[in-house]
Amino acid sequence: MRTELGKIYEINQMLDAVFVLGRGWTINFGDGCGSFKFTNMQGHDMTGWITKETPNVLFDLMGWLSCVMPVRTSCSAILPLYMLPQTRPH
Repeated sequence: MRTELGKIYEINQMLDAVFVLGRGWTINFGDGCGSFKFTNMQGHDMTGWITKETPNVLFDLMGWLSCVMPVRTSCSAILPLYMLPQTRPH
């Protein structure tokens, strides 16, 4: 039983958020110091898993993605790196 619970816990650590259209979302805010925060009515940053029922799930998903996805800036074309063998980085 402990082995099974350990596996479930490990899988759970890989999940950051779940968004269900028309229902709501649940997001793991971790230690509450990340780039995306949830503040309660008293002004305290919440930690761990927070669940909220809302009709605005798609808007919240886009907001969450814009905060947590890394930004990559490239000043050169990336397609030749994959199409031309001589230009691949070593």
